[in-house]
Amino acid sequence: MPSLVSQGLSRTPLQLLRLPQLAMYLFRLQLANSPRQRRRLWANQQQMLGWVLPLHTLVLLLGLVFCVASPLIAVFTLLYFVSATVCQRYQWLYVYRHPYEGAGTLWKQVFTQVSSPKVQYSSRVLL
Repeated sequence: MPSLVSQGLSRTPLQLLRLPQLAMYLFRLQLANSPRQRRRLWANQQQMLGWVLPLHTLVLLLGLVFCVASPLIAVFTLLYFVSATVCQRYQWLYVYRHPYEGAGTLWKQVFTQVSSPKVQYSSRVLL
């Protein structure tokens, strides 16, 4: 539960600061020669879902599994996803350039990652 609280209350708001990207931007800004290159530096940012999605999946699984033992975890899981939703929505609307659409291939991967551990946990609990 402490890691879930720290993830929800500290990591998600820190994503809004985007410190590593800011440091890389300042470094590349020094190397840019023209104003056009400087504008292009900040405009071509994409979010790599491979870095974000596993964390959300892990928090969802931990919240679902451990909320049976301690219902307070469900509150912190909800708090995590509310703060993550606000942060991700802001970044998708105002910061990142939208990459190509994957035609729903990401949803299949997420569904498999979430449903198979739930089924395994349920079968172990029932047996």
